[in-house]
Amino acid sequence: MSYASILEKESFPQTLVLVEGTKGSLHLTDDFVLKTTTRQGTFSEIIKPVLYDWLDPAYAVVHSSIVDCNRDILKGLRGGVAETTGDDNFETVKLVFAAYESARTGKVIRLKNLSEWLS
Repeated sequence: MSYASILEKESFPQTLVLVEGTKGSLHLTDDFVLKTTTRQGTFSEIIKPVLYDWLDPAYAVVHSSIVDCNRDILKGLRGGVAETTGDDNFETVKLVFAAYESARTGKVIRLKNLSEWLS
């Protein structure tokens, strides 16, 4: 996952993602092209952000995502099931800290012991 790699085509602020799995891969490339590849081949589709009238078109992907994020947070606050929770965010922060520690020490941080490590 990257939004700041040095590539042939600059795509900031769009985030580029490649996810690989046992049955294939998903690749979000520049210009919002999502490629789904399996043994049967590759299917491409364009996934463009919603262009609200108040956003800066150059940052549409960032600005439009705020609407969905806030909608999800509000859903959780109203008692619904939110896609992302505070617990999820805490786990992400722990993962980031573990990555920094691993880079600093050159050692592998075992995620199953992450809670003990951060205590």
